[in-house]
Amino acid sequence: MTENLRALVEGMKSGVDELSGASGQLSDVSGKISTHSEQTSETTQAVSAASEEMNTNMSTIASATEQTSANIQMVVTAAEEMSSTIQEIANNTAKGSDITLSAVSNAQDVSEKVNKLGRAATIPGRYNYISRSNLLSVYLRANVRGTLKSSKVGVYDFMGCFVKAL
Repeated sequence: MTENLRALVEGMKSGVDELSGASGQLSDVSGKISTHSEQTSETTQAVSAASEEMNTNMSTIASATEQTSANIQMVVTAAEEMSSTIQEIANNTAKGSDITLSAVSNAQDVSEKVNKLGRAATIPGRYNYISRSNLLSVYLRANVRGTLKSSKVGVYDFMGCFVKAL
């Protein structure tokens, strides 16, 4: 029985030694896990900080993009207004050109009619009551009035009315 007891004690001692060794290994593994856990926590914190910075940068980019879009819209609106203004200027220029051409045409008509009147005044026995000074006066008045009225209201045949009246 002593021998059995000794074998039992020896077996227990061997088991305790094994348990002690396993316990040491478990302690080492636990330390390594704790160290890796701390490293993982630090890495997670760094990733979280980088993610927050990236979020801030993306918000800044989105804001800048919105501002750029608003600026582009302002430029487009200004370009449309300039185009409209240029078109209006072109239309007004065309109208002015038409009025000027009409005034020139009317001045030419007046000049022709005054020339007719002048030729008619030189025929002996006809229109003797029109003196040369009156003819010049009529010519100048007709030229000025005809040109002014034609440029304002369209064709105005001042001299035509005058010649028909004679």
